[in-house]
Amino acid sequence: MVYLHLDALAAAGVRGARRPKGATETRTECVLASGAEIVALPAKPETIRGYTGDVHLDEFALHADAAEIIAAVVPATTLGFTVSIASTPFGDDGEFTRVYRDAERLGFERHTTSIHDAVAAGFPADVESLHALLSSPEDFEQEYEVAFISAMGAYLDAELLRRSIADAPDETPEGALITIGVDVARRVDLTVAAAMVRVAPRSFVRDLLVMRNEPLPAQTDRVHAFALAHGAYRVAVDATGLGQHMADELARRGPYAVDAVQFTSDSKERMVTLTRAALERGELALLDDRDLIADFHAIRRSVTSGGVVRYDAERSEQRGHADRFWAVALALSAGTTDVVSSWMPHVGSAARAADAAGFAASMSPPSSREQPAVEADRGFASELGDRW
Repeated sequence: MVYLHLDALAAAGVRGARRPKGATETRTECVLASGAEIVALPAKPETIRGYTGDVHLDEFALHADAAEIIAAVVPATTLGFTVSIASTPFGDDGEFTRVYRDAERLGFERHTTSIHDAVAAGFPADVESLHALLSSPEDFEQEYEVAFISAMGAYLDAELLRRSIADAPDETPEGALITIGVDVARRVDLTVAAAMVRVAPRSFVRDLLVMRNEPLPAQTDRVHAFALAHGAYRVAVDATGLGQHMADELARRGPYAVDAVQFTSDSKERMVTLTRAALERGELALLDDRDLIADFHAIRRSVTSGGVVRYDAERSEQRGHADRFWAVALALSAGTTDVVSSWMPHVGSAARAADAAGFAASMSPPSSREQPAVEADRGFASELGDRW
Protein backbone atom coordinates (compact mmCIF):
# COMPACT_ATOMS: atom_id res chain seq x y z
CA MET A 1 0.00 0.00 0.00
CA VAL A 2 2.91 2.38 0.67
CA TYR A 3 4.11 1.97 -2.89
CA LEU A 4 0.61 2.51 -4.27
CA HIS A 5 0.55 5.87 -2.48
CA LEU A 6 4.00 6.72 -3.88
CA ASP A 7 2.83 5.83 -7.39
CA ALA A 8 -0.24 8.05 -6.99
CA LEU A 9 1.85 10.95 -5.73
CA ALA A 10 4.30 10.50 -8.60
CA ALA A 11 1.44 10.48 -11.11
CA ALA A 12 0.18 13.72 -9.57
CA GLY A 13 3.60 15.29 -10.13
CA VAL A 14 4.74 15.41 -6.51
CA ARG A 15 8.49 15.94 -6.48
CA GLY A 16 10.53 13.08 -5.07
CA ALA A 17 7.63 10.64 -4.95
CA ARG A 18 8.89 7.39 -6.47
CA ARG A 19 9.36 3.75 -5.63
CA PRO A 20 12.84 3.33 -4.16
CA LYS A 21 15.18 0.83 -5.78
CA GLY A 22 16.10 -2.23 -3.78
CA ALA A 23 13.02 -2.01 -1.56
CA THR A 24 10.56 -4.76 -0.66
CA GLU A 25 6.93 -4.74 0.42
CA THR A 26 4.53 -7.33 1.82
CA ARG A 27 0.91 -6.96 2.89
CA THR A 28 1.90 -5.67 6.35
CA GLU A 29 5.51 -4.51 6.01
CA CYS A 30 7.51 -2.24 3.71
CA VAL A 31 11.32 -2.01 3.85
CA LEU A 32 12.77 1.01 2.05
CA ALA A 33 16.17 1.06 0.35
CA SER A 34 17.55 3.06 3.29
CA GLY A 35 16.66 0.21 5.63
CA ALA A 36 13.75 2.05 7.22
CA GLU A 37 10.75 -0.16 7.92
CA ILE A 38 7.03 0.62 7.81
CA VAL A 39 4.92 -1.97 9.64
CA ALA A 40 1.10 -2.07 9.53
CA LEU A 41 -0.51 -3.61 12.62
CA PRO A 42 -4.09 -4.43 13.66
CA ALA A 43 -5.55 -1.81 16.00
CA LYS A 44 -5.13 -3.91 19.15
CA PRO A 45 -3.01 -3.17 22.24
CA GLU A 46 -1.39 -6.61 22.20
CA THR A 47 -0.09 -6.28 18.63
CA ILE A 48 1.64 -2.95 19.27
CA ARG A 49 3.71 -4.00 22.27
CA GLY A 50 7.34 -4.89 21.60
CA TYR A 51 7.93 -2.38 18.80
CA THR A 52 10.03 0.80 18.98
CA GLY A 53 9.66 3.70 16.56
CA ASP A 54 7.38 6.44 15.32
CA VAL A 55 3.69 5.48 15.58
CA HIS A 56 0.76 6.68 13.48
CA LEU A 57 -2.80 5.85 14.56
CA ASP A 58 -5.34 6.24 11.76
CA GLU A 59 -9.12 6.73 12.17
CA PHE A 60 -8.51 6.54 15.90
CA ALA A 61 -12.05 7.62 16.84
CA LEU A 62 -13.30 4.21 15.68
CA HIS A 63 -10.74 2.10 17.52
CA ALA A 64 -11.99 -0.27 20.17
CA ASP A 65 -9.84 -0.31 23.35
CA ALA A 66 -8.51 3.12 22.37
CA ALA A 67 -7.24 3.98 25.88
CA GLU A 68 -5.40 0.64 26.06
CA ILE A 69 -3.87 1.29 22.63
CA ILE A 70 -2.49 4.64 23.84
CA ALA A 71 -1.06 2.91 26.92
CA ALA A 72 0.68 0.36 24.68
CA VAL A 73 1.95 2.97 22.21
CA VAL A 74 3.68 5.29 24.72
CA PRO A 75 6.51 2.84 25.62
CA ALA A 76 7.24 2.34 21.89
CA THR A 77 8.12 6.02 21.56
CA THR A 78 10.13 6.48 24.77
CA LEU A 79 13.49 6.87 23.00
CA GLY A 80 12.60 10.12 21.25
CA PHE A 81 10.10 8.81 18.72
CA THR A 82 6.74 10.43 17.98
CA VAL A 83 3.04 9.58 18.03
CA SER A 84 0.69 11.04 15.42
CA ILE A 85 -3.06 10.50 15.53
CA ALA A 86 -5.48 11.18 12.67
CA SER A 87 -9.21 10.64 12.52
CA THR A 88 -12.57 11.89 11.47
CA PRO A 89 -14.61 12.54 14.65
CA PHE A 90 -17.14 9.92 15.72
CA GLY A 91 -19.46 11.32 18.39
CA ASP A 92 -18.35 13.70 21.12
CA ASP A 93 -16.90 11.19 23.57
CA GLY A 94 -14.17 8.56 23.55
CA GLU A 95 -10.38 8.63 23.66
CA PHE A 96 -9.85 10.52 20.40
CA THR A 97 -12.11 13.33 21.60
CA ARG A 98 -10.21 13.48 24.91
CA VAL A 99 -6.80 13.63 23.21
CA TYR A 100 -7.97 16.20 20.65
CA ARG A 101 -9.47 18.54 23.22
CA ASP A 102 -6.57 18.21 25.65
CA ALA A 103 -3.83 18.08 23.00
CA GLU A 104 -1.58 20.84 24.35
CA ARG A 105 -1.41 19.45 27.88
CA LEU A 106 -0.71 15.97 26.51
CA GLY A 107 2.16 17.28 24.38
CA PHE A 108 0.48 17.11 20.96
CA GLU A 109 0.30 19.74 18.26
CA ARG A 110 -3.30 19.96 17.07
CA HIS A 111 -4.14 20.42 13.38
CA THR A 112 -7.64 20.52 11.88
CA THR A 113 -8.44 20.32 8.18
CA SER A 114 -12.06 20.67 7.09
CA ILE A 115 -13.36 20.29 3.56
CA HIS A 116 -13.42 24.08 3.32
CA ASP A 117 -9.72 24.25 4.26
CA ALA A 118 -8.93 21.58 1.67
CA VAL A 119 -10.83 23.40 -1.10
CA ALA A 120 -9.11 26.68 -0.21
CA ALA A 121 -5.77 24.86 -0.60
CA GLY A 122 -6.72 23.64 -4.09
CA PHE A 123 -8.53 20.34 -3.45
CA PRO A 124 -11.02 19.88 -6.36
CA ALA A 125 -14.25 19.15 -4.47
CA ASP A 126 -17.79 20.45 -5.00
CA VAL A 127 -18.88 21.18 -1.43
CA GLU A 128 -22.52 21.75 -2.35
CA SER A 129 -22.74 18.38 -4.08
CA LEU A 130 -21.15 16.66 -1.09
CA HIS A 131 -23.63 18.38 1.20
CA ALA A 132 -26.52 17.18 -0.96
CA LEU A 133 -25.29 13.58 -0.82
CA LEU A 134 -25.56 13.57 2.98
CA SER A 135 -29.15 14.37 3.87
CA SER A 136 -28.34 14.81 7.55
CA PRO A 137 -26.62 18.12 8.40
CA GLU A 138 -24.97 16.39 11.37
CA ASP A 139 -23.36 13.81 9.06
CA PHE A 140 -21.91 16.53 6.87
CA GLU A 141 -20.60 18.46 9.87
CA GLN A 142 -18.93 15.36 11.29
CA GLU A 143 -17.54 13.88 8.07
CA TYR A 144 -16.47 17.08 6.33
CA GLU A 145 -16.33 19.89 8.86
CA VAL A 146 -14.55 18.03 11.69
CA ALA A 147 -17.40 18.58 14.13
CA PHE A 148 -17.72 16.46 17.28
CA ILE A 149 -21.45 15.77 17.17
CA SER A 150 -23.26 14.70 20.31
CA ALA A 151 -24.57 11.13 20.23
CA MET A 152 -27.83 12.23 21.86
CA GLY A 153 -30.71 10.72 19.90
CA ALA A 154 -28.68 7.78 18.62
CA TYR A 155 -30.21 4.50 19.76
CA LEU A 156 -26.78 2.82 19.65
CA ASP A 157 -24.15 5.05 21.24
CA ALA A 158 -20.66 5.44 19.84
CA GLU A 159 -18.82 3.89 22.78
CA LEU A 160 -20.94 0.73 22.61
CA LEU A 161 -20.16 0.41 18.90
CA ARG A 162 -16.45 0.99 19.41
CA ARG A 163 -16.35 -1.78 22.04
CA SER A 164 -18.09 -4.14 19.60
CA ILE A 165 -15.47 -4.03 16.84
CA ALA A 166 -13.67 -7.36 16.53
CA ASP A 167 -12.36 -9.64 13.79
CA ALA A 168 -14.27 -12.78 12.87
CA PRO A 169 -12.40 -16.10 13.04
CA ASP A 170 -10.32 -16.72 9.90
CA GLU A 171 -11.59 -20.29 9.70
CA THR A 172 -15.16 -21.39 10.37
CA PRO A 173 -15.14 -23.58 13.49
CA GLU A 174 -16.84 -26.97 13.20
CA GLY A 175 -20.50 -26.67 14.12
CA ALA A 176 -20.68 -22.88 13.65
CA LEU A 177 -23.88 -21.48 12.15
CA ILE A 178 -23.59 -19.17 9.13
CA THR A 179 -26.48 -16.83 8.36
CA ILE A 180 -26.97 -14.15 5.73
CA GLY A 181 -29.14 -11.04 6.04
CA VAL A 182 -30.19 -9.14 2.90
CA ASP A 183 -31.62 -5.62 2.88
CA VAL A 184 -33.03 -5.11 -0.62
CA ALA A 185 -33.25 -1.92 -2.69
CA ARG A 186 -33.24 -1.05 -6.38
CA ARG A 187 -32.43 2.60 -6.95
CA VAL A 188 -32.13 5.13 -4.10
CA ASP A 189 -30.83 2.93 -1.28
CA LEU A 190 -28.21 0.18 -1.22
CA THR A 191 -28.78 -3.55 -1.36
CA VAL A 192 -26.55 -5.07 1.31
CA ALA A 193 -25.92 -8.70 2.23
CA ALA A 194 -24.21 -9.40 5.55
CA ALA A 195 -22.57 -12.74 6.35
CA MET A 196 -22.53 -13.70 10.04
CA VAL A 197 -20.82 -16.60 11.76
CA ARG A 198 -22.10 -17.68 15.17
CA VAL A 199 -19.41 -19.10 17.47
CA ALA A 200 -21.21 -19.46 20.80
CA PRO A 201 -21.81 -17.24 22.57
CA ARG A 202 -20.81 -14.59 19.99
CA SER A 203 -21.95 -13.73 16.50
CA PHE A 204 -19.36 -12.14 14.19
CA VAL A 205 -20.10 -10.01 11.13
CA ARG A 206 -17.69 -11.65 8.68
CA ASP A 207 -18.32 -9.97 5.33
CA LEU A 208 -20.49 -7.40 3.54
CA LEU A 209 -21.70 -7.39 -0.05
CA VAL A 210 -22.83 -3.88 -1.10
CA MET A 211 -24.68 -3.20 -4.36
CA ARG A 212 -26.07 0.00 -5.82
CA ASN A 213 -28.40 0.43 -8.81
CA GLU A 214 -28.08 -3.17 -10.00
CA PRO A 215 -31.00 -5.02 -11.65
CA LEU A 216 -32.79 -7.38 -9.29
CA PRO A 217 -31.79 -10.58 -11.19
CA ALA A 218 -28.12 -9.57 -10.97
CA GLN A 219 -28.50 -8.82 -7.28
CA THR A 220 -30.10 -12.22 -6.72
CA ASP A 221 -27.27 -13.98 -8.56
CA ARG A 222 -24.66 -12.23 -6.42
CA VAL A 223 -26.48 -12.88 -3.15
CA HIS A 224 -26.87 -16.57 -4.06
CA ALA A 225 -23.14 -16.83 -4.83
CA PHE A 226 -22.35 -14.94 -1.61
CA ALA A 227 -24.46 -17.36 0.46
CA LEU A 228 -22.85 -20.39 -1.16
CA ALA A 229 -19.33 -18.99 -0.72
CA HIS A 230 -19.94 -18.55 3.00
CA GLY A 231 -21.71 -21.88 3.45
CA ALA A 232 -24.89 -20.28 4.81
CA TYR A 233 -27.57 -22.50 6.28
CA ARG A 234 -30.16 -19.73 6.42
CA VAL A 235 -30.80 -16.48 4.52
CA ALA A 236 -33.16 -13.78 5.81
CA VAL A 237 -34.38 -11.41 3.09
CA ASP A 238 -36.17 -8.09 3.42
CA ALA A 239 -39.24 -9.15 1.45
CA THR A 240 -40.97 -5.78 1.60
CA GLY A 241 -41.85 -4.86 -1.99
CA LEU A 242 -39.52 -6.19 -4.67
CA GLY A 243 -37.51 -8.15 -2.07
CA GLN A 244 -40.22 -10.82 -2.19
CA HIS A 245 -39.08 -11.73 -5.70
CA MET A 246 -35.52 -12.22 -4.49
CA ALA A 247 -36.75 -14.37 -1.59
CA ASP A 248 -38.77 -16.53 -4.03
CA GLU A 249 -35.80 -17.07 -6.31
CA LEU A 250 -33.31 -17.76 -3.51
CA ALA A 251 -35.73 -20.26 -1.96
CA ARG A 252 -35.97 -22.05 -5.32
CA ARG A 253 -32.17 -22.29 -5.63
CA GLY A 254 -31.20 -23.38 -2.09
CA PRO A 255 -29.61 -25.36 -0.45
CA TYR A 256 -30.11 -22.88 2.41
CA ALA A 257 -33.47 -22.11 4.04
CA VAL A 258 -34.93 -18.66 3.35
CA ASP A 259 -36.89 -16.29 5.59
CA ALA A 260 -39.03 -13.78 3.69
CA VAL A 261 -39.25 -11.01 6.29
CA GLN A 262 -41.81 -8.24 5.94
CA PHE A 263 -40.56 -4.98 7.43
CA THR A 264 -43.25 -3.72 9.81
CA SER A 265 -43.05 -1.60 12.96
CA ASP A 266 -43.20 -4.79 15.04
CA SER A 267 -40.62 -6.77 13.06
CA LYS A 268 -38.21 -3.82 12.94
CA GLU A 269 -38.57 -3.29 16.69
CA ARG A 270 -37.78 -6.97 17.31
CA MET A 271 -34.68 -6.82 15.13
CA VAL A 272 -33.40 -3.54 16.59
CA THR A 273 -33.89 -4.54 20.22
CA LEU A 274 -32.36 -7.97 19.60
CA THR A 275 -29.33 -6.34 17.96
CA ARG A 276 -28.87 -3.82 20.76
CA ALA A 277 -29.17 -6.51 23.44
CA ALA A 278 -26.52 -8.60 21.65
CA LEU A 279 -24.18 -5.62 21.50
CA GLU A 280 -24.67 -4.77 25.16
CA ARG A 281 -23.96 -8.37 26.20
CA GLY A 282 -20.83 -8.45 24.04
CA GLU A 283 -22.37 -11.18 21.88
CA LEU A 284 -22.27 -9.31 18.54
CA ALA A 285 -18.91 -8.38 16.97
CA LEU A 286 -18.80 -5.84 14.14
CA LEU A 287 -16.34 -5.43 11.29
CA ASP A 288 -13.95 -2.49 11.55
CA ASP A 289 -15.78 -0.72 8.73
CA ARG A 290 -16.58 2.97 9.03
CA ASP A 291 -19.71 2.82 6.87
CA LEU A 292 -21.05 -0.13 8.85
CA ILE A 293 -20.47 1.64 12.18
CA ALA A 294 -22.02 4.85 10.81
CA ASP A 295 -25.15 2.93 9.74
CA PHE A 296 -25.49 1.45 13.23
CA HIS A 297 -25.03 4.92 14.77
CA ALA A 298 -27.66 6.38 12.42
CA ILE A 299 -30.54 4.36 13.92
CA ARG A 300 -32.99 6.58 15.82
CA ARG A 301 -35.93 5.67 18.04
CA SER A 302 -39.04 7.84 17.90
CA VAL A 303 -42.65 7.62 19.03
CA THR A 304 -45.49 8.77 16.78
CA SER A 305 -48.47 10.78 18.01
CA GLY A 306 -50.41 7.50 18.01
CA GLY A 307 -47.92 5.92 20.40
CA VAL A 308 -46.24 3.71 17.81
CA VAL A 309 -42.49 3.22 18.38
CA ARG A 310 -40.43 3.61 15.23
CA TYR A 311 -36.81 2.74 14.50
CA ASP A 312 -35.36 4.35 11.41
CA ALA A 313 -32.55 6.46 9.96
CA GLU A 314 -32.38 9.46 7.68
CA ARG A 315 -31.88 8.55 4.02
CA SER A 316 -28.58 9.52 2.38
CA GLU A 317 -27.69 9.10 -1.30
CA GLN A 318 -24.12 8.26 -0.32
CA ARG A 319 -24.81 5.83 2.53
CA GLY A 320 -28.36 4.73 1.82
CA HIS A 321 -30.86 4.19 4.60
CA ALA A 322 -28.81 2.41 7.29
CA ASP A 323 -28.91 -0.56 4.92
CA ARG A 324 -25.82 -2.21 6.41
CA PHE A 325 -27.45 -2.13 9.84
CA TRP A 326 -30.64 -3.81 8.61
CA ALA A 327 -28.66 -6.50 6.76
CA VAL A 328 -26.75 -7.34 9.96
CA ALA A 329 -29.96 -7.26 12.03
CA LEU A 330 -31.58 -9.69 9.58
CA ALA A 331 -28.57 -12.02 9.73
CA LEU A 332 -28.63 -11.96 13.53
CA SER A 333 -32.39 -12.51 13.64
CA ALA A 334 -32.18 -15.42 11.20
CA GLY A 335 -30.15 -17.33 13.74
CA THR A 336 -32.69 -17.09 16.56
CA THR A 337 -35.68 -19.16 17.61
CA ASP A 338 -37.78 -15.99 17.87
CA VAL A 339 -37.52 -15.37 14.15
CA VAL A 340 -38.17 -18.99 13.19
CA SER A 341 -41.30 -19.14 15.33
CA SER A 342 -42.54 -15.63 14.51
CA TRP A 343 -41.86 -15.24 10.80
CA MET A 344 -42.65 -17.83 8.17
CA PRO A 345 -39.58 -19.24 6.37
CA HIS A 346 -40.23 -19.08 2.65
CA VAL A 347 -39.65 -22.42 0.93
CA GLY A 348 -40.64 -22.83 -2.69
CA SER A 349 -41.73 -26.49 -2.89
CA ALA A 350 -42.04 -29.77 -1.02
CA ALA A 351 -38.69 -30.81 -2.45
CA ARG A 352 -37.09 -27.59 -1.17
CA ALA A 353 -38.74 -28.20 2.21
CA ALA A 354 -37.13 -31.61 2.39
CA ASP A 355 -33.78 -30.12 1.37
CA ALA A 356 -34.06 -27.48 4.08
CA ALA A 357 -34.99 -30.08 6.69
CA GLY A 358 -32.05 -32.25 5.72
CA PHE A 359 -29.65 -29.33 5.71
CA ALA A 360 -30.84 -28.11 9.12
CA ALA A 361 -30.66 -31.64 10.52
CA SER A 362 -27.06 -31.95 9.33
CA MET A 363 -25.95 -28.84 11.25
CA SER A 364 -24.12 -29.40 14.54
CA PRO A 365 -24.97 -26.40 16.79
CA PRO A 366 -22.06 -24.95 18.78
CA SER A 367 -23.97 -25.14 22.07
CA SER A 368 -27.23 -26.34 23.55
CA ARG A 369 -28.38 -22.72 23.55
CA GLU A 370 -28.48 -22.77 19.74
CA GLN A 371 -30.33 -26.09 19.46
CA PRO A 372 -33.89 -24.68 19.49
CA ALA A 373 -33.24 -22.59 16.36
CA VAL A 374 -32.08 -25.59 14.35
CA GLU A 375 -34.81 -27.85 15.75
CA ALA A 376 -37.41 -25.24 14.83
CA ASP A 377 -36.01 -25.09 11.30
CA ARG A 378 -36.34 -28.86 10.92
CA GLY A 379 -39.85 -28.99 12.35
CA PHE A 380 -41.15 -26.12 10.25
CA ALA A 381 -39.53 -27.48 7.08
CA SER A 382 -41.17 -30.87 7.73
CA GLU A 383 -44.51 -29.14 8.23
CA LEU A 384 -44.10 -27.35 4.91
CA GLY A 385 -43.28 -30.66 3.24
CA ASP A 386 -46.59 -32.08 4.48
CA ARG A 387 -48.58 -29.04 3.39
CA TRP A 388 -47.11 -28.59 -0.07
